[in-house]
Amino acid sequence: MNRQDYMTGKVTFAEYYREIARIAGISWKHHRMLKRVKTALAQGDEHLNSIPLHLWDVLGASSRPMIARALRQMGDSGGVSMAEIVCVHKQAATDAANGVR
Repeated sequence: MNRQDYMTGKVTFAEYYREIARIAGISWKHHRMLKRVKTALAQGDEHLNSIPLHLWDVLGASSRPMIARALRQMGDSGGVSMAEIVCVHKQAATDAANGVR
């Protein structure tokens, strides 16, 4: 699986970002914000946009090297953006809240 697979619709957002999180070792299973994520999802906020973006940015900043490494392992030679980091964390948080993984 790689970015091209995601961009052409061969894999879903969830599948793509879940794989990056897995390779990078990103887990929200015991994260301190998991209750907040569960609440947002229960209220129908499937994209977790009710949790302010700056919190996702802060949470993701320290994981940049691991996510960049995971992307390289998946064949992506480009850099990693904060948007991608947030997507990885939002998917990992959603998965943990839903008991996936």
